Amino acid sequence: MFDTRSLAGFQVEFLQAVTASQPPEHPGLRVHHDTWFLGLIACLEEVYAATRTTLGEEAFKAFARDYIHAHPQVHGDRNLYGDEFADLLTRHPELTIDWLPALARYEWALHRAECADDTPACDFEALLDPHGRIGLHPATQRIHLDHDIRPAYTAALAGEAPSPVHSLVCDALIGRARDDEILHLCLAPLEAEFLTLLTQERSLMTVLDRLNPTPDDMSLLQTLLARLVQNGLLVSLSENPS
Repeated sequence: MFDTRSLAGFQVEFLQAVTASQPPEHPGLRVHHDTWFLGLIACLEEVYAATRTTLGEEAFKAFARDYIHAHPQVHGDRNLYGDEFADLLTRHPELTIDWLPALARYEWALHRAECADDTPACDFEALLDPHGRIGLHPATQRIHLDHDIRPAYTAALAGEAPSPVHSLVCDALIGRARDDEILHLCLAPLEAEFLTLLTQERSLMTVLDRLNPTPDDMSLLQTLLARLVQNGLLVSLSENPS
C-alpha cells in the first residue's frame, strides 16, 4: 500500500526547492526553479511597467533579480507579490534616479486598486453608528509621495522621455470606485492625518474625538467622507473584527 505521507513530503520538498531564492544544485530541479524565477520577473515587469520603461529592460531585470533573491514568494496569489519593490529601490546602492521609488510606489497602489478583492462598500448609515467600525476598502491605499511622478508615469507608458520630475511631498489616496474607475485623490494634511487615525482606530467617533476639528476642519472632513462613501472606498468592519 502506498504511503501518502511520503508523497506529501516529496511535494513539500519539491515546492521548497523550486521556489527557493537560490537555484537548487540538482539540474532537474534547476529547470523548474528557473521557470518559476522568470515568471516572477515577468510578474514584476507587468506591475511596474512605467518603472521598467524608465530604467530600461536590462537594468530593471537586475533590480527584479535582487528583489526576488531577497523576497521569496510566500503567497500563491501572484497579485500580492512585489509590494516591497519600491522599498528595495529606496535602499539600493545602484539606483541613480531619486524619484523612481515614488513611481514604483504609485504603480503598486494602482495595481492593488485594480486587482484587490471586491468587498461591499459601506453607506452613510455605517458612519453614523456610534459603535460601528469602518476602514478603507481593500482596493484603496494611502501612499506618501516625495515627487510629482504622475507626468513621468504617463510619459513612460506612452514611450516618451519623462519631463523633469519635481520634489513634491504629498499624500494621495488611490482606490477603485464602484464603477471600477481608478481614482487618485490628493489629500490635505488634515485629511491624511484623519485617514491614518481611521486605519488605526477603525472608529469614526474615536477619530473625531482625537482630532477635535474646528468647524472649518469638520467641513473639510465631511467633504472627504462624502467622496469616500460615494465612490465606495470605505467598508464596514463591524461584522469582521479581523
